[in-house]
Amino acid sequence: MYATDYIYAMFSGKTWFPYNKGGEFRRWYGNNEYVVNWKDKGKKVILEAKKDKRNVQDYPDAFKFLPIITWSLITSYKPSFRFKKYAISDICGMSLYNIDKKDLNYYLGFLNSHVSLKILEMFNPTLNFQAGDIGRLPIITENAIKQQINQLVDKNIINSKDDWDSFETSWDFKKHPLI
Repeated sequence: MYATDYIYAMFSGKTWFPYNKGGEFRRWYGNNEYVVNWKDKGKKVILEAKKDKRNVQDYPDAFKFLPIITWSLITSYKPSFRFKKYAISDICGMSLYNIDKKDLNYYLGFLNSHVSLKILEMFNPTLNFQAGDIGRLPIITENAIKQQINQLVDKNIINSKDDWDSFETSWDFKKHPLI
């Protein structure tokens, strides 16, 4: 079930929603593999976690299910940034929220660039890239090429989505591309 915001999710009567937990190295789109019981704003999940004495962290409802840029908290290589929407995020699926839609592709393009990677390596030489590390990146908007960058990022997202959806494990799988 996809929800465009937390209000729709609450009143939909649905139980299972996409859950962003990070995943393997994958740029632009993908790693859509998990769902979570978010019926009644995740009441059952939160109560069970507290009962089992597991830490449960929540974040503002207004950020749930929005279009985001996400990456995996822990990497084995280097960070990769993806576009995602209609999901609830986990601490392992780090996310940038509240980005103006007209800037989302521009930011995603910068984050997946070699320049961004080199700066991140200076900020943090480990394999963990937290929100604070990403928030420190100096992003300069160059309006003269913004439209071109947005179009290139759109193409990368479409190509990556097509690749992701060519596997039977994709929620949007229709048929194998060789058939």
